[in-house]
Amino acid sequence: MDANAHILRYLEHAVSTKRLAHGLLFHGAPGVGKRRTALWLAKRLNCTGAATPFEASPAARPCGACRTCGRVERGVHPDVQLVRPEIEDPAASAEKRHAGKTPKQSISIEQVRKLESQAAFAPYEGRARVVVVDPADRMEVEGMNAVLKLLEEPPPQTYLVFVSARPEALLPTLRSRMQVFTFPGASFESVQRVLVQEKGLSEDEAHWLVFLFGGSAERALDVDVAELGRRRGDCLRALAALHERDAPIRILAAAEALSSASDGEDTAFARREAARENLLLLASLLRDLLVLKCAPEFPPALVHRDCTARLRDLAPRFSKEALLESFHAIEDAVRALDGNVDRKLAVEHVLFALRGAPSGMLYSVS
Repeated sequence: MDANAHILRYLEHAVSTKRLAHGLLFHGAPGVGKRRTALWLAKRLNCTGAATPFEASPAARPCGACRTCGRVERGVHPDVQLVRPEIEDPAASAEKRHAGKTPKQSISIEQVRKLESQAAFAPYEGRARVVVVDPADRMEVEGMNAVLKLLEEPPPQTYLVFVSARPEALLPTLRSRMQVFTFPGASFESVQRVLVQEKGLSEDEAHWLVFLFGGSAERALDVDVAELGRRRGDCLRALAALHERDAPIRILAAAEALSSASDGEDTAFARREAARENLLLLASLLRDLLVLKCAPEFPPALVHRDCTARLRDLAPRFSKEALLESFHAIEDAVRALDGNVDRKLAVEHVLFALRGAPSGMLYSVS
């Protein structure tokens, strides 16, 4: 899993030669190691178990065993700050609710101003202050402009690492102030091998997980396979019910199931993310149905190879045109979720579009 080794080597060299930029942008697909690398850098700059941070020997790299490395890993080092959307940050959420306000889905201007005030001070106990903003594309525009001013005159011992899967959502002027690193992630084959070896999955199970998470080893290893399998079953049952006599009622029930979060994660953010993930899972199943319509003699091309029999039963119920139209409906729905459209309505939009209802009638996406 050394697909990002070249980035680590570059950062090691930049630290060793005292040429590390104060603004860094790590971008790539979700779960390919961007945040992990940012924390590696924070350890590299502050590790007390190795040599000084600006020494070029291999011993200068973070030891991973000292008190400092451990505190960075646990998220409790005073000089390493992780800035997340308010709704995902327990401290920021509690502060907002105490003030009688609802936590935002974004990284608020208040969070950025707090970041600015802290960045102005020298490190509390380490050699460098490291701020990781993840995901940076969830910053509000006002916050991006504030960060831009900070990057124009960065404090000498402060480093800002921006993590994003959607760097195009950042202001161009902000991106121009950062050194950009693209994280390619590992190959599908290497991730699949790791899943088989470390999670004890069959090759077919590992195959569809790797496809679903875009080759991200981090996300595939962290996922609850049983829960994801249950949600895939929900998607298959929803597809099977689309042409039944009581389909409208079944669609409403399926939309409720596919827009609900897992037990213990029943927050507005968790429900929205569950709906998004289930729509992408549904898209992967529809993609397999289209493969069976176009090349039924080539089952190796399927993502969900362990569901081949069920998919073959479903394929005759859908036309190629309906399947192609469904991808547009899913794209609209995912984009609508970013705009805070009701999650259940977004899923209903896709299911009714698959059944043949006019897909643009349920809501409009600007």
